Amino acid sequence: MGGKGSKNNNEEEIQEGKPFNFQKHISIQVDQNGKLINVPEEWKKYGLGLDIDETKTVKTKKMPEVVRFENELPENIQELISMLSLTVSKPENFARVHHIEIDPSAPYGLKGLPPEWEERFKVQGINTEEVKENPQNMISIINNYDQGIEAPKKIILPTNDEFLKIVENIGLQEDDPSKFYNFGDKLGKGAMCQVFKATKRKTKNEEFAVRVMKLGDEGSMNKIKIEMAIMKICQHKNIVRYYETFKFMSCLFMVIEYMNGGSLTEIIYQNFKTIPEDIIAYILREIIQGLNFIHLQNQAHRDLKSDNILVNKNGEVKVADFGFATQLTQEKQRRKSVVGTPAWMAPELILKKEYNEKVDVWSTGIIAIELAMGEPPHLRMPPLKAMYTISSKAPPRLDPANFTQNFCNFVEQCLQKNPDERASFQTLLEHPFLKNVPADAASKFASMVQNKKNIPLNQLFNIPKDKQ
Repeated sequence: MGGKGSKNNNEEEIQEGKPFNFQKHISIQVDQNGKLINVPEEWKKYGLGLDIDETKTVKTKKMPEVVRFENELPENIQELISMLSLTVSKPENFARVHHIEIDPSAPYGLKGLPPEWEERFKVQGINTEEVKENPQNMISIINNYDQGIEAPKKIILPTNDEFLKIVENIGLQEDDPSKFYNFGDKLGKGAMCQVFKATKRKTKNEEFAVRVMKLGDEGSMNKIKIEMAIMKICQHKNIVRYYETFKFMSCLFMVIEYMNGGSLTEIIYQNFKTIPEDIIAYILREIIQGLNFIHLQNQAHRDLKSDNILVNKNGEVKVADFGFATQLTQEKQRRKSVVGTPAWMAPELILKKEYNEKVDVWSTGIIAIELAMGEPPHLRMPPLKAMYTISSKAPPRLDPANFTQNFCNFVEQCLQKNPDERASFQTLLEHPFLKNVPADAASKFASMVQNKKNIPLNQLFNIPKDKQ
């Protein structure tokens, strides 16, 4: 027992008239003019949309970290973070079903066709004769159109305990990523997502891409964790690598492999109709090796197009998978008028039928034509007309007068409208077109990537008609 005035060293001394266990925070108040006072000084530059009295702000250097807005993140990311509270949710899984029947005597052969759809047909150049060729397909397209042309992503989870354990144990580093990475140039931007080039503070010479997105609800977070788990098990030389994710200030910072050659789309447009078949075969072989590995994990990519194939100056070709690709480079932003087209989509996806991994085989066949012809078929068609054409007409083919028999046959094997008749990637890897890739194809392609010019894709897209 201690005497008067003694105290336990682990306890704070309580003195009459003085505050106990005091912690220094901030009390933001509204003055008589309706302005906010005592706002942290650092918050003024983040565009929060607040009416702040800038003469009465508070320095927060000595405040707890939860109060400070102090880090070395680029200003663009700070702005993204500040926008989070302004996000308005949108309805999900919305579908409007029109009661339309086949009736040869009705306009376009469809009874119950809403007037706005008649107008849409006119604008997109769809005539009555075309619709009457396959009216049931058009009804399916109309009833699914309000959901957007991209079918909901179907994630087929392995049932083994090992995968479920990976999902359960996915870790998010709850720390400031700018402590570990130096952020550089912005590579791309979406509505609520930005991607930056970054280097590790310790090594400084290894480059990464960091995708920054707002943290969604628990359901969104679970989907992201599943995608991260899939990326972890899909470690392959032809798949863009995933490293780690930080959770900081209501955002996720996903660190992935940086591909310094950009997207395959840029290479195709800058070498319009001039890529040799041996280089095409090399590119397709590398894509298929990555996709075949994904399929062996019981997954389907489902959103394959040249924008989602990334390359580097070593001639490596990699599939950017599971939602990461669309924001890795500026291609989506630059091509916003065309990447929403269904040009690469398999017929069964357009019609919202049951599908499997064979949708990726169809998309690969379209990329093969794109490599040869400079663009995929139907790219410049209005979306509705393209959807109807892909689902109702004969599949595209290469002209045998201009390309080798092996190449033409490879495309034909990919582009079978019946998925059961479509080749698998395992079969395609044994196809003569891919088996005969010359040893120097990789180095030739590397030179092509190294010689790529820094031309905005929207300029490349405006190709004169005589060269199309």
